[in-house]
Amino acid sequence: MRNWSIVTKIVVSACGIVCVLMILGGFVLLNFEVRMVTSFTTEISRGINQFIDKRAEEEMGDLKKKIQLNVEILSGIGSTYLYNLDQDGMRQSLRPYMQYGEVVAIKVLDERVAPFAAAWRDPDVNTGDSLPADPALGKYPSIFVECVREGK
Repeated sequence: MRNWSIVTKIVVSACGIVCVLMILGGFVLLNFEVRMVTSFTTEISRGINQFIDKRAEEEMGDLKKKIQLNVEILSGIGSTYLYNLDQDGMRQSLRPYMQYGEVVAIKVLDERVAPFAAAWRDPDVNTGDSLPADPALGKYPSIFVECVREGK
């Protein structure tokens, strides 16, 4: 290096400085790109999660409307069985409603809030006086409809 001319020394120094700056710039650029990709991924994931949550709420609302309609139809049919205290007839009328995919279990109570009839899927349709003590049924949404027969 002692025998090099001043121009050679300046060129080597300039190339060294440029090389160091390019390496530092590359690291900064890579770090920026990683943060940008992470930011985009986080934002897209948040948007997708919000869409999924919103869609789940809409589906739950639609499901409750379907169940509400079926329960109101069943209450009209079941009022006669309740009035006549016909548990077997009530159980038989519950069976077709269990064919709906959104219905997991049906519990019918009398005017004293005592179990009158029930139907549930486990995996086949079963009927009885009351539902089995199954904690898994508690995680599903439920609908309550009061059943009155001609004002009685």
